[in-house]
Amino acid sequence: MSHGLFVRADASATMGVGHFMRMLALSEEWKRRGGRVIFGGAVPKGLRERAEAPFIERAGTDDAQWTITQARISGCSFVAADGYSFGLEYQRVVQDAGLQLLLVDDNGENREYAATWILNVNAHARETMYARRAAHSRLLLGSDFLLLRSAILRARRTRTGGPLLVSFGGADPADATKLTLAAITSQPTLLAQGVVVLVGAANGRISEYREAQPGPQFRILVDPEGVADIMASAGVCICSPSTTFWEMSYLQVPCIGLVVADNQKLIAEDVRQRGLMRVVGDARLLGAAELGDALKAALSLRDELERMAEAAGHISDGRGASRVVDAMLGPTR
Repeated sequence: MSHGLFVRADASATMGVGHFMRMLALSEEWKRRGGRVIFGGAVPKGLRERAEAPFIERAGTDDAQWTITQARISGCSFVAADGYSFGLEYQRVVQDAGLQLLLVDDNGENREYAATWILNVNAHARETMYARRAAHSRLLLGSDFLLLRSAILRARRTRTGGPLLVSFGGADPADATKLTLAAITSQPTLLAQGVVVLVGAANGRISEYREAQPGPQFRILVDPEGVADIMASAGVCICSPSTTFWEMSYLQVPCIGLVVADNQKLIAEDVRQRGLMRVVGDARLLGAAELGDALKAALSLRDELERMAEAAGHISDGRGASRVVDAMLGPTR
């Protein structure tokens, strides 16, 4: 395969890094097939190395024209865009330039669509969410298309009874990490198995967490090597219903969910109803003591959490990225 893919994704302390991480999974599969990948956007320097591909810093104000220019310079006929700023006009301009566009969209947020492919990996994805799409747009909906990085696919859950893992992604704009640490500290019984806190490179509060480290039961790890194996060794993970949850689900690690953004509410309700995750509330509405009580109650139901993790482990067979690439390289009309 000689096709070039230009990946347009951003990441920041306020936006988070989930969009970028999903595109890493897609780019890994694209390169595995022999294709070339170029990344473009605004991403913290510490994350760019993970792409293992050339990275072009976004410049100018006309995003669509910039994307077209960079894709053409790079010899790419395919574009994958994952983020909040790729509305109908962006899609039309990129498509009209002769590029084939994959748009990642989680909740039907754009209302109207002109992309070649529209990807929504969430179980709540429905065709009705994309009723106002171009005749040529093809839908890739549901967990069959879940994008998982190769490191997650290689990892295996090693044991039950591991440490309590706290992980709110690479940036954690809502600072749910700080709230959760305070909540755990308010319930000393939660410290028995130890607590591992994963902090991403785009999180600007790393020094605060280290200075306020509650005690020796806590280990704060900043963008560590072998993060997939650390995730797989957890007993239970406290995370948001987002990219981290889908990765933990594949590893069959029980998850306790904390909503940190409005666009996670649909996902949270869906996984709660399907018995895949115990969602304890919205981080923006809870105090530390209240969350501590909720976490203690959830963690007392270990058998139920394990059953949820087993069910969640069947969400994806790990071939989602392969199916997306198959769709992109197959007939588009």
